[in-house]
Amino acid sequence: MIQGTVSASFGVWLKQQRIALDMTQADLASCVGCSVATIRKIESDERRPSRQIAGLLANCLQISPAEQPTFIKMARGEVTTAPLRSHGGLTAVNNLPPQPTTPLLGREVELREITRLLQEPTCRLLTLVGPGGIGKTRLALEIAVAQRAAFQDGACFVSLASVGTPEVMTASLAEGLRIPLSGTADLQTQLLAYLQPKEMLLIVDNMEHLLAGVDVLTALVQAAPAVKLLVTSRERLNVQGEWVFEVRGLLAPLTEQAEALESYSAIDLFVRSARRASADFALTPENKTAVVRICQLMEGVPLGIELAAAWVRLLACDEIVREIERSFDFLTSFNRDIPERQRSMGAAFEHSWNLISDVEKRGLRRLTVFRGGFTRRAAAEVAGVNLPLLAALADKSLITQAGNGRYTQHELIRQYAAAHLQANPQEAQQTQTQFSRYYLGLLQEYVPRLTSDQQKEALAELGADLDNIRAAWETAVAQQQIDLLNQSAWPIYYFYELHNYFQEAEALFASAANVMAKRLAALPNDAADQERSVLEGGLGNMQCHRAFFQFRSGQMKTAVAGYRENIPRLRQSSDTLAVAHGLLHYGFMCWITGERKEAARILAEGEPLGQSLENLWLRANYQAALGALAHELGAYAEAYRQLYESVQTAQTGGDPHLVSFCVSLFSRTAQALGQTAETEGVLHAGLALAEGSGDRWSLGMRWERMAVAAQARGEQAEARQLFADCVALFTEIGDQWSLARALNLYGRFALEAGDNMLARDSFLRAGRAALAAHVVPFVLDALTGLAALLVREEEDKAAVEILQHVRQHPAVPHEAKNRADQLWRELNQRDLVCQIEQNPPTFQEMVAQVFSL
Repeated sequence: MIQGTVSASFGVWLKQQRIALDMTQADLASCVGCSVATIRKIESDERRPSRQIAGLLANCLQISPAEQPTFIKMARGEVTTAPLRSHGGLTAVNNLPPQPTTPLLGREVELREITRLLQEPTCRLLTLVGPGGIGKTRLALEIAVAQRAAFQDGACFVSLASVGTPEVMTASLAEGLRIPLSGTADLQTQLLAYLQPKEMLLIVDNMEHLLAGVDVLTALVQAAPAVKLLVTSRERLNVQGEWVFEVRGLLAPLTEQAEALESYSAIDLFVRSARRASADFALTPENKTAVVRICQLMEGVPLGIELAAAWVRLLACDEIVREIERSFDFLTSFNRDIPERQRSMGAAFEHSWNLISDVEKRGLRRLTVFRGGFTRRAAAEVAGVNLPLLAALADKSLITQAGNGRYTQHELIRQYAAAHLQANPQEAQQTQTQFSRYYLGLLQEYVPRLTSDQQKEALAELGADLDNIRAAWETAVAQQQIDLLNQSAWPIYYFYELHNYFQEAEALFASAANVMAKRLAALPNDAADQERSVLEGGLGNMQCHRAFFQFRSGQMKTAVAGYRENIPRLRQSSDTLAVAHGLLHYGFMCWITGERKEAARILAEGEPLGQSLENLWLRANYQAALGALAHELGAYAEAYRQLYESVQTAQTGGDPHLVSFCVSLFSRTAQALGQTAETEGVLHAGLALAEGSGDRWSLGMRWERMAVAAQARGEQAEARQLFADCVALFTEIGDQWSLARALNLYGRFALEAGDNMLARDSFLRAGRAALAAHVVPFVLDALTGLAALLVREEEDKAAVEILQHVRQHPAVPHEAKNRADQLWRELNQRDLVCQIEQNPPTFQEMVAQVFSL
């Protein structure tokens, strides 16, 4: 039975559940597929979630299937109290160095776990493993202080950092323990004899460079049964009876938007360290992004964070970020009381570098081309690093097994080894070329899955390599790999489209276009026609993809100009897919901007190309485009036929993103024809698909059409909620085209519901969004809605002024034209049309006045 009840506030309970699951508002919003603003309003009880949102919340908050109906009723306010589960979790001889003056931050979990392990009777040798600067020594000392009273002979600390060879290791241990050596017995015998009766915790620090002398420690474990060894090392000792605890970085936020930034131990350490350097330092809205980035670059490594923070007295935080990204060598401490080996991160890495073999050095420096981790396959094909070598590097803490078959490198280790790679330009170029070909080739391999019902899984797999894919494209651009760029353009386009990374995608294609343009300009007059044709077609391809993402970023005017300039270039390409794809999107642009004749001409040119490729994705898109154009022209029967076929084709292919798009267009036409029952079935059948794919844009489209359906059924509260949800989602995504369309629909809903204030706000926002995106048809739609509102408020003269422009504009949508004509007839019957001014303002002047531009 579920424990606990919720009676006072669903929002408060929801917040508690989210926190218990260690989720931020952004995490929950991402899981649900809504905006952060929506979650914030639900938690503050400003609004109730729709049934769809409530169902998604139940899944994200791990509400059992049996309890979900109760949860949804309570979320919707249909019951005031309900039993709901609350997740749990809200609820001697001592030679230790002087205690540090600064507190140990963010290591509570590690301290508890290490203490627990040391209390295990069979744990006699525990190694804290981690890269240089991660805080192993500090953690061991904290344990020693806390545990020395538990041992009769206390805790002792021996640092081996200055020990050069294994041969003098025994002497160093004896010296550190202050053993009174005498007689003719060898040093190891005397050491073991001294420790044999002792009950103590012995910390042996910095063992990684003396592994050849590890036999001394194993002998000690055997000879002194009451002595426990706590060893710090950059790699495990690999001896029998060794227990290993891996020390990782401090917790850092994923973004600057995370709540309570200073509650993250990495941020807390940076702020405290910065205040030691500059007493007036504070975390502010201006510097928090840079501080978060510093902690991310350091991957929570305390040494790196502290050394970076020391520079706040001379550099602004964003300058520190740039310095770190440019070179890690600047992280040199001015504090003389810090050990020499910690004077810079470079010194720490040099220490490890000198200890590994030439084969390991070659593998490690080649692995630096990866960003954000890599797989075994990638390591082998790009860097020539096999599994045994990966294991060897992992044992030395130079790479880390991250789970799911992936490996990672600490960023600073990567930068250090990368400097060694760059010292050999030929090796560096060869490795980078192989890296680029591997990841762009991998993306091409994934195209069948990205355009199928395996899309979500494929995106998740590729998402782990997003940084690698990005770097691979940049490398191909830098090396001017023209053929590889052309082959990879479509996969890169769709990968970024599915991720909604519009601005970044535009920049990627712009960089490739710039390279091709320069190559084209540098061609001699007698260059082969084939070479010129490849570059012309490639330039057109890159620029058309760039134009698409300009459109997705709301730069409609720039996008259309880009298509017009580059479609002729693209036609020179021998890549039929690229040509068909470019024509498809240009046709869509013309439809959206109201250039219907041009849209029909372009789509008629491209559709046969799509058919010739037997490509289901292209075929469904062309059917959708032709259907949408027919709808705008008022040819609903033809639109219905084309869009129905597009849905069928898309469902055959299985691409959830495409299915959602086609279904949304189809449902619009079906609703216009009054076929609401069929529309409901299609929308609900595809809702799970949109939710499951994680495609937020598709989810917003689906909510929009479901809102229209709910409005037709007379379910005003449900319609209002769905409209608000999709508007919030499109706002957060930043899609001005979709936002303008949804706001116009929301405005018409409000108008019908008699909510004049909401209607006015929605139409004004729609018009401004449409103007920002240069989507004139949606501007005209918003103006028609405002005219209807003005008529209701008996502002007839203003309504007439708007309507005379709307009715005559060539880009006015068919449905908006019908509504405008109806309003005109009403005004004409009241003899109000005669109020038209002799010299009315121009369309641009009227628009500027209405939307207060």
